[in-house]
Amino acid sequence: MARRALAVLSLLAAAAPAAAQVALPDPSLLAGMTDWVDSVVVADSVHAVPEQWRGLRVGPADAPPPADLADLPDSLRARGREPRLRAPVLAVLAAMARAAARDGVAIRVRSGYRDPDTQRRLFETRLAQGRTFDDIAWGVAPPGYSEHMLGTTMDFDLGGQGAEGPVYAWLARNAWKFGLVESYPEATAGVFPWEPWHWRYHGPIPPVELTEAGLPRAVLAALGLVPGSAARDEAARPAGGAEAARLEPDDEAGGAANN
Repeated sequence: MARRALAVLSLLAAAAPAAAQVALPDPSLLAGMTDWVDSVVVADSVHAVPEQWRGLRVGPADAPPPADLADLPDSLRARGREPRLRAPVLAVLAAMARAAARDGVAIRVRSGYRDPDTQRRLFETRLAQGRTFDDIAWGVAPPGYSEHMLGTTMDFDLGGQGAEGPVYAWLARNAWKFGLVESYPEATAGVFPWEPWHWRYHGPIPPVELTEAGLPRAVLAALGLVPGSAARDEAARPAGGAEAARLEPDDEAGGAANN
């Protein structure tokens, strides 16, 4: 019996591969893994992502835009802006804007979907000005790390008053009811700059029925417009000081609102 056991063990040992025969991973695969794990390519150089951004990658730096992006109607845009959001989120935004209008607050959006290439260009411009990557990353999300690439995140026009104004006060009290969460609140100011304008939708994304014009039907319903009618967009503009709730581009945060 012992002799038979030794023979079996000898056969198993002979069949086992030697340690020197273990294949190493493909170097190109390792390079791809390195690129995914908290480093980005900007201006033809690989940059390690600063500590506050590590583990917060939203998606690959070459991610395509969501297929259901929709343009915001004029009544929900800040002056001079053309933001887009995923259609289901736009429907939620329209309902929230209508609720705010009943309280005399005008909701306008300055920025919605933003692709990773835009984030990369923001870095390249600032690097060309002599700033360091880590310094830029304090107020600008690296490519692949910005919530704006999801199409569910929006920067609101706070009327030049920041967190002291009525728009932010209304959002702080009510936005959660519509599934919106402030991404960079005052509590995180030691890690990220406080961005009271930056909110992300965290609710469910239901299927959307689009009208012939490409707008979600729920948006038109929330705004009180009937698809195919002659009602003007201005008729749906919330009351309460439209001009007070508008800003020229980049006035809200000195051009640093790029997370």
